Amino acid sequence: MSTIISLQTILWSALAAAAGIGLPVLVFLVWKFKFCRGAKLFPAVVGAVTFVVFAQVLEGVPKAIFFGGGTGVSQYVLTHAWAYTLIGCLLAGVFEEVGRYLAFRFLLKRYTNRRDAVWHRPRRDRGNPGSGAHRHQ
Repeated sequence: MSTIISLQTILWSALAAAAGIGLPVLVFLVWKFKFCRGAKLFPAVVGAVTFVVFAQVLEGVPKAIFFGGGTGVSQYVLTHAWAYTLIGCLLAGVFEEVGRYLAFRFLLKRYTNRRDAVWHRPRRDRGNPGSGAHRHQ
């Protein structure tokens, strides 16, 4: 059986892939060059790779077991919203946080400066001399 994929499907998939890769890169570049010039690239790359490996790849194995539909457990989970929600939340939380822990524990030991943290905007607390923000100006 031959399946033909429409040009529209291919274009929208390409746009989704470009946005999924391009937007995080754009956010990182704006953060690095506008808000924190001394920031390192390595922690951002480690964070992105850790998320993909733990949340997308490794989490897929138990998701296939619980949500796959072939076992009694998966049938129960798929027919009970509370079980579906609970298992989905626990899987996401456990895999993402274990990934973060392992990344910080083994790969990012040397990166303890706030300027290497993407979620922190140093200019926000400029008036507080104890915040360390004065080093980032």
